[in-house]
Amino acid sequence: MSPGWAATANQASRPRRTAAFPSPYLTLIVTLDDPLVLAAHPDGSVGTRTYDALVGGLHLRPALIVHDGRQSGIQFAVTPLGCREVCACR
Repeated sequence: MSPGWAATANQASRPRRTAAFPSPYLTLIVTLDDPLVLAAHPDGSVGTRTYDALVGGLHLRPALIVHDGRQSGIQFAVTPLGCREVCACR
């Protein structure tokens, strides 16, 4: 994903496992229906957790996302400098 945003709505016939690969962007995800389920975090420190909204930092290993076949939400990707501007950190 490049800097910007994307809306997603996926409907599959069976459960899915998706790797969220590392990127040079900070990522904000807001779910619209079911929560986001991370089965494996990039740092390995936490087991399976669910989130209605999530801010992901820069990481070196992929995260593992699982869902029952339905997934919808909005994802924003910003550069670290862009995040600083959005958050008015000066």
